[in-house]
Amino acid sequence: MVILQKYISLSLDRKQRTKSIRQTYSKQLPLKKEQQLATTPSLATVPLPTAYSHTQHMCQKTMQMNKIIAFFKQHPIITTLLEIAIVAVILCTGVIFWLDSYTRHGTATIVPSVRYLSVTEASDILSRKGFRCEVIDSLFNDRVTPGVVVEQTPDAESRVKEGRTIYLTINAYSPKKVTMPTLIDGSARQAQAILRALGFTNILVEYEPSPYKDLVLDVLCNGRQVESGEKIPLTSRITLIVGMGDMPTDSLSSNPASTDSLIIDQSWIE
Repeated sequence: MVILQKYISLSLDRKQRTKSIRQTYSKQLPLKKEQQLATTPSLATVPLPTAYSHTQHMCQKTMQMNKIIAFFKQHPIITTLLEIAIVAVILCTGVIFWLDSYTRHGTATIVPSVRYLSVTEASDILSRKGFRCEVIDSLFNDRVTPGVVVEQTPDAESRVKEGRTIYLTINAYSPKKVTMPTLIDGSARQAQAILRALGFTNILVEYEPSPYKDLVLDVLCNGRQVESGEKIPLTSRITLIVGMGDMPTDSLSSNPASTDSLIIDQSWIE
């Protein structure tokens, strides 16, 4: 009985060892052909070498450039137009850069205020800011100090380029004088228009009995009689003595002067 049990145990051990050996051997066997093909990477999935890819890319670029060159060779008109366009763009770009540098585009300086300063003081301030100045006109205001700047162009606080000329108007030391035109024997309306055109603002009209209605009989400056051709300050008070036309006349033929046939001397107009 004991011998039988030993025999059975030895048989079982032998079977167990055989099974273990078979399993170990099966793991070491090579894969089947289908499995080998499935696990083997295809040529399509294998990445090409970097040097080869770069060479292929350069060849494609070269072919494209050759096609473009061949196209322009076959169409010389297009080539000429393209060359003209390139030259025009280069010239326009150069002109724009030159203008920017010459005109100093984008750079500006604020103009200082020089009103009510003397011409010397105004010139010093403007020159320190890089401007030039020039006196172009004068006017008279008895409420402002004579000789000072009363107007400037461009105005103060304006933004202009450095080196620009600032034009000044100063207050005159005495009123501006003009030559008194010939007004006697002319119509009152025409006389007033002439005086206003010269710059007179203080104009009065006084009427006197006369057979000639609205005819200028005399001209007074600040109450005194003034002759044509005399220099008169613009601030003067001008009085026109005008006829009322209420006096009867025997005949107008005795007086060659007529309001309809008067010839006005306009030689004073400059």
